[in-house]
Amino acid sequence: PSNTVIAIAGSFDEQELINLIEEKFKNWENKEVNHIHKEVDYQRQVVGINKDWEQLHVCIGNKTFGRHDKNYHSLLVLNNLFGGTMSSRIFQEVREKKGLVYSIYSFVSNYKNTGIFNIYAGMSYEQIEDALRTILEEMINIKNGNLTEEEFTRAKQQIKGNYILGLESTSSRMSAIGRRELLYNEILYPEEVIEGINKVKIEDVLEVAKDLFNIDNLSITFTGNLNKHSYIEEKINKVLGEKHEN
Repeated sequence: PSNTVIAIAGSFDEQELINLIEEKFKNWENKEVNHIHKEVDYQRQVVGINKDWEQLHVCIGNKTFGRHDKNYHSLLVLNNLFGGTMSSRIFQEVREKKGLVYSIYSFVSNYKNTGIFNIYAGMSYEQIEDALRTILEEMINIKNGNLTEEEFTRAKQQIKGNYILGLESTSSRMSAIGRRELLYNEILYPEEVIEGINKVKIEDVLEVAKDLFNIDNLSITFTGNLNKHSYIEEKINKVLGEKHEN
């Protein structure tokens, strides 16, 4: 029980519900829980996994920080404008303008003490070199300050709008409460989340990008028919080895 979260949302009598929970779980033996915290030893890697698939699937990632870091909300804004939506930088440049991928997006997964930033792209095998190069170019562009106020403002508005819409159903609100308590040991009200996004400045986003978009720290995993397309890793290493304005 000391390691269990029960999340409830909706119309209910609080005391009646507490009594019901205590009755249903009264025979559950309580045991001491020891949480083990280990430092993450992140090392850059390029790893391929062979699968008999028609297209190539690629993930590009970097270690980032945990939920309670002061730059957490800045990271959310950066992710949104870089690859979080159809209006994002890499969706527009890599998919819409150049047609190099079938699908592309970025996402962040944050936990209490650590997290990851990841970019997924699905493409034809022969597009790997151009697609990867374009993604890295967009990283460098943002690192160098090539970010408009319009992109920045739109990203903040999208995050806030999606967050509010995600709380419209009782089940989604319940899941959000339970997830935050379980992963972060906190309960945040919607007003607090919105305030955190509102406080983010464009300079904060660019500061996070300096570390997150360091090409020398990126790991890449890819999967597809590598028996037939054995050149994929060579192409990836070629692009990574090119001179980038880190």
